[in-house]
Amino acid sequence: MNRANAHTDSTNWGNGANGFSIGRLPYLVRNATTFAEATTVAATNEVFCLSCHKAHGTANAFGLRWAYGGPKNGHNTDGCIQCHNNVLEE
Repeated sequence: MNRANAHTDSTNWGNGANGFSIGRLPYLVRNATTFAEATTVAATNEVFCLSCHKAHGTANAFGLRWAYGGPKNGHNTDGCIQCHNNVLEE
């Protein structure tokens, strides 16, 4: 569980970006020494600040990589649900 109490689910991550309105978010692969290793999707991948936010900001709230306000009851959680299984769609 992360600090926001949103449980992570490796199944969501492992299923890839299928069904999401945005592409796969960037991630880290610890101890990767080659490009192939660094781009391998696995349940052990790690997220970091730039997984969700752009370093120099965006037009989106909080500098998010995707527009959070969107199709699902006013919110677009497609970035969130790549990792989290209990994101509220208020």
